[in-house]
Amino acid sequence: MSDTISTNDEAASALSTKIKESLADYLGFAFVEIQSPNPTQGSIVHDGFSGGIDSALTKWGELITADANVITGIASSFGELESTLSAGMLGVGESA
Repeated sequence: MSDTISTNDEAASALSTKIKESLADYLGFAFVEIQSPNPTQGSIVHDGFSGGIDSALTKWGELITADANVITGIASSFGELESTLSAGMLGVGESA
């Protein structure tokens, strides 16, 4: 039996990286404007719609990236908390 409790920062980091890498296909999708050089009613609607989707995907990517970063922060915080709490268990050290 070990006298420490440990978290797996490497696993959290790997998960965060995998989440970020999975965004590439979504965020790398290129929308093409069709109204140039001669705009028509349909092309204006198409370009407006595709611009909205592009903007939404960009914001979604920012959200998912932020969440992926939080995963590593949580793992680090849990590790610090576990170290502090385990130091006080069974009279090994001072309690938190």
